[in-house]
Amino acid sequence: MKRNYIMKHKNRYLQLMGCFIYKNLHNVLLVFGGVIVFAFSIRHIAELTSLLAWDELGYWGNAAYIAGYDWADMVSTYSGYYSYGYSLILAVLLKIFSDSSVAYQAAIICNGIFLTLSFYLSYYCGISCFGKKNRDKVLFASLVISFYANSITQSNHAWTECFLIFLYWLLTALFISLTRDYKFYKFLLIGLVSIYMYIVHTRTIGIVIASFLVLYALCIFKRGTIWQCVVSVIFFATVVIGVFYLQTELKTSVWNGKSDVELVNTVSYAAPWIFGKMSNIYGIIDIIKAFLLRFFYFGMTTFLMFFVFLKKSVQDIICSIKSRQPKYHLVFLILSMLGIFGVMSLQLSQAGNYQSLLYGRYQDIIVGPLFFMGIMYFLCEKEEKYQTLFHIIIWGSAMYLFCKIARSIPIYTDYYVSNCNVELNRYWIGTW
Repeated sequence: MKRNYIMKHKNRYLQLMGCFIYKNLHNVLLVFGGVIVFAFSIRHIAELTSLLAWDELGYWGNAAYIAGYDWADMVSTYSGYYSYGYSLILAVLLKIFSDSSVAYQAAIICNGIFLTLSFYLSYYCGISCFGKKNRDKVLFASLVISFYANSITQSNHAWTECFLIFLYWLLTALFISLTRDYKFYKFLLIGLVSIYMYIVHTRTIGIVIASFLVLYALCIFKRGTIWQCVVSVIFFATVVIGVFYLQTELKTSVWNGKSDVELVNTVSYAAPWIFGKMSNIYGIIDIIKAFLLRFFYFGMTTFLMFFVFLKKSVQDIICSIKSRQPKYHLVFLILSMLGIFGVMSLQLSQAGNYQSLLYGRYQDIIVGPLFFMGIMYFLCEKEEKYQTLFHIIIWGSAMYLFCKIARSIPIYTDYYVSNCNVELNRYWIGTW
């Protein structure tokens, strides 16, 4: 009798649990998805106890100085200058953990946190743009883009990539929020995140310019007040002055007073060869070719969803402008994409066509929102799905022909770093 009573209540309990899980299956999968992304990002943590690339030393050198350690001789000998935004996080880790190996592993855990937060930010963006009725599709798309090969690979390095991915998702989410409900504090927050992104790595200058262009356009059309514009300009100018003051201090203290030209990752170093490239027709052609290859790269690595994003987002922007409700977050995505492509075109045009074709690390920090929006457009626009599929087939055929031509480009090993060419790595070694 007692046993039957227990079994009856046990079965009832299991039924209630099953009913609860069924009703909340989406939320359970959402939590489980974040756990999977985090676990996959730190899966090699036991093997990661020291620097894997010299670039990392630049960030850790800044961090050591901020934390009160002197690594100047080693850093100035083996590393060029890198900005210090990410170093602020590493400095905290160095302070907390006396063992640098443990601090390095803590940085890998931070990478996992950044990618997990990016996963949830993508979900927020999807729900905000496509509604709760498409939440299952949003969850699917968020998981797909979270396992983009470059993102997972960069989680094994204690440098800026995963943090930049997170910051770009954060900017995208903030622009979506600001577009829907204009508030001055959101305006200031986007500006601060943009400036901070620049001091994490100067190659994000294209994103920063795009961000401020959209910010002030939004402020004007949303009828922001004159005092808001004046206050924001003064506020951002003060922040920028502080940024460059600390940058000068770090260059002097960590790199033993080396000139900007010697520090590699500075405007003084890059400007001469950039102007040299742009001073003749052949150099300009190289830059244009590198720019066009950036589209090819994203098209291939997102399984053509990038082109779906381009097509649909431009249509949405035009329609929203006609209805006098511009989708500023899409304008930001397009402009920041062009900004990154522009910076990379200048950078890669000096390295030969094979680098322009294959190099992805600098560009992959922005792929998440573009890839995600492409998937969502494809899944949600049912009435145009076959038309979109037709376009994909056309693009695919064109890319196949282009790929055949690209394979004839001579590829050398004079500058090859596998973790900078993750997505097309197999292409490089001839097995793709």
